[in-house]
Amino acid sequence: MRLPEVISQKLFNKSAVGGEEVKISFAVLFELSTITVAAFTTKEDKVNILSYCAAIFSGSIPDSIETLDSLFTGIAEDLPGTEKIEETIFGLSQEYVEGDGIKPEVKNQLKNLVEELSLKPTGFVVISEALAYFLSAKSGMQESAIFVGVYPDEIQVSLMKIGNIVEEKTVAHTDNICMDVKSALADFKQEVLPAKIILYDGTMDLSSTKDEFLNFAWDKESNFLHFPKIEALPAQTTLQAVVGAYTQKSLIEMDGDIKKIKPEDVGFLSKTESTENQIETMEPKQVERDEPKTRFLPRPKFSVPSFSFKPKLGIVGGFMIVLVLLVVGAIMAQLFYSSGAELKIIVDTKLFEQDLDFTLDPEAEEVDVEERIVPGKTVSVTLEGEASADTEGTKLIGDPASGKVTLYNKASGSKTFAKGERLVAPNKIRYSLDEEVKIASASVKIEAGSETKIYGKTQTSVTAVDIGPDGNISSGTDLVFEDFVSSDYSATADEDFSGGTSREVSVVGKEDIANLRKQITDSLQKKAKGDIESNKEDKVTVVEDTIESEIISEKLSEKVGEQAKSVSMSAEVKFTAVGFNPEDIALLLKQESETDFPEGYQSIRGFSRQTILDKKVNKNGSVDFKVSFATTLIPDVDKDEIAKLVAGNKVSELEKELRSQKLVSGFEVSFSKFLPFITPIHLPKQDKLTIVISTR
Repeated sequence: MRLPEVISQKLFNKSAVGGEEVKISFAVLFELSTITVAAFTTKEDKVNILSYCAAIFSGSIPDSIETLDSLFTGIAEDLPGTEKIEETIFGLSQEYVEGDGIKPEVKNQLKNLVEELSLKPTGFVVISEALAYFLSAKSGMQESAIFVGVYPDEIQVSLMKIGNIVEEKTVAHTDNICMDVKSALADFKQEVLPAKIILYDGTMDLSSTKDEFLNFAWDKESNFLHFPKIEALPAQTTLQAVVGAYTQKSLIEMDGDIKKIKPEDVGFLSKTESTENQIETMEPKQVERDEPKTRFLPRPKFSVPSFSFKPKLGIVGGFMIVLVLLVVGAIMAQLFYSSGAELKIIVDTKLFEQDLDFTLDPEAEEVDVEERIVPGKTVSVTLEGEASADTEGTKLIGDPASGKVTLYNKASGSKTFAKGERLVAPNKIRYSLDEEVKIASASVKIEAGSETKIYGKTQTSVTAVDIGPDGNISSGTDLVFEDFVSSDYSATADEDFSGGTSREVSVVGKEDIANLRKQITDSLQKKAKGDIESNKEDKVTVVEDTIESEIISEKLSEKVGEQAKSVSMSAEVKFTAVGFNPEDIALLLKQESETDFPEGYQSIRGFSRQTILDKKVNKNGSVDFKVSFATTLIPDVDKDEIAKLVAGNKVSELEKELRSQKLVSGFEVSFSKFLPFITPIHLPKQDKLTIVISTR
């Protein structure tokens, strides 16, 4: 099929604005699971997207010719245009490209497609590269980020560093998209990843996907320095990026070949230019996907057969006439009078995020929205636990040395030494007398005209005060009394001392006991929090920083100082904490945020994320909080109003009627049919019409 001929038949020769001739160009995007065709015009380097259509892509370019035929024709049916169709630019996924060119087998397939559809190819751009340059140009800086292309069956993950795509990987799209992306990031060579994730899908809203990414622990699961910023691009951004790679001045005539366009050279702005002024956003006529068929449907066409009857047909003929009339009547009845129908209204959700400061006050009795005070509650629970550990205390055990000594009295009077009197050896080892000892005084002996002083002396036994081998002194060692001068009293070892031994053993230390107490308390604290929060009557969420513990009783297997290689403890611990009722927080958040909701939206799913950014426990027991919270909003659609609007009307007019409802994105109709092969053309009356609100 030669597309320009068909399109020329469909389009007007002059534009709707002043009769001026307009040149229309096309963009064809081959993404992983989606084909998109867009029509756009350029004037003075300004690109204006007129309309686009999209469909599911099977992955086979040859098999996509018929789909592209339908997409081109769909645009032509709706678009005021011109007699001349201009160039076509291609947007391709990275998997179709190697180096600066298209893979040979893909290039041949594209050439066949171009000939079959009579297109005039201008060039191509890699979609992820176009996005990178587009966003960098828009922000005025060369950004670094993780691009995540979200498609029905696959996920494309690209790493952008300073405005350039340096790594890409495609993985299967499972039920857990965050784990899919994590597995792709694990194969990247970068040790530290940029703390920004950008989600994109050419045709779908990604609000719910963004919620999943916000609730995933990226800073713990992947190589991010901190939790990354999560952004979801609007549905048309990929299309804008590819179409932005087009300017009349920069493109070259290609003689049917397809050449790569560098985004930084073609159609993208410098840091000093305004991206907003170069690309106009559009309100698309229709975005279609094969599965599910959630879209505005075209007007159905019906044809009713005509019958001619001849008189005098007899009984059989009369019966046949009646039968035909019954069948025709049944068909007409179902066509015009459905017995019941369900109209599913499709709406898009929005993610609403906000920060809030409030105080948790145990003395407050109710929520004070104006002062942002939430009542706190002091709760307690007593638990039993036990723990054991190897001992880390040590001490020396053994025997003291002992031996015999001779005590000398050098004084003029006798001396009695009590039991336990201390002697000190040269090595500072102390000994004590084993018994009380009395020593005669010193005397003087005169012989041959000379005097000789004779000391009083006596022998006794002593024992070292401390254990250990150092007390085994040798015979002849002189000792002195600890409390007397050696000029009056002294002692000498009469023999080699013996029996002094020592060795180091493990014992229970004070630190061992302290560690066991902490171990039991720490192990029970999490359970205490859970026990408090599981009490349905209290409905309390505990603030962890307020938890205090007190050991009421404890029992040890060994006492402090006793020899043991291990020690165990059982203890009863009382935990006290300040908590709050989550319903009070929800009430405060609701009251504070409802006034900030976009007009026409409401929250029906509660708060999907509540993150404590900061908290401070005050001396009076109150706690100051800073909380970041998020909720999913849906349009506040009046089902009764819609039922009144469409009841009894033609199905073909639903598109026009529902487009007047600004927040409605699409619809689906299902009928209760007694003839399965006939679809009614009218909706039933209001009492038989069920309106269902659904999100996507």
